[in-house]
Parts: sequence; structure tokens; C-alpha cells
Amino acid sequence: MTARPGDSLWLIGILEQPVFVGDRWTASANSVKIVDVTERMEELTFENGNGIKFSPGSLGMALQAPRRLTDDDTALRRGLAGAPGPGGKAAAKPAAPAVNKRKR
Repeated sequence: MTARPGDSLWLIGILEQPVFVGDRWTASANSVKIVDVTERMEELTFENGNGIKFSPGSLGMALQAPRRLTDDDTALRRGLAGAPGPGGKAAAKPAAPAVNKRKR
């Protein structure tokens, strides 16, 4: 994932089964589409349950800390990118974003 101007969050790849070789991590090339996930950012909870916390203008800095994904986080990312799930099964379609209806 990466931050874009205006605190936009983009999923830029899913690396399958990375392995540590020598002094670096390596994996097969990414094969999923790049997708804007800003509207679904609040659904990412991570293993610590905290999600992504940041002040306006500092999303990129907040992404520098490594976090462990939950199974739900992984399924959400795979669904948004149209990536197959484990074992090559199609990922579950992600839920539609909530619509905020304001009273007038």
C-alpha cells in the first residue's frame, strides 16, 4: 500500500509467499490491479486492532510502521484488487462501501 497526495490510500500490489533471500525479501511479480482503497481504509484493523491512525497530511509516515494483517484485512485487500484467495479460489466480493445519508 502507498499514500498519494490528499491522504489517499492505494493498494499497489500483493506479493505472494515472499521468502527472505540473503539480505532481502523476494516474491513473484505482482499480478493484481492497482486500486484506490481510500474509502475502505477504516475497515483495515490489523492484528493490533488499531487500524491506520494518522494526522491530516501524514498518511505516508503512518504507513512506515509494519503491521500484521488479520484474515479479514487480507480478504478485503484481495477482494478490492480482484485477486484470488488462498489455493487459487476467487476472493469473496468486498462489501459495498457504506453510504452516509444526511438529513436535510
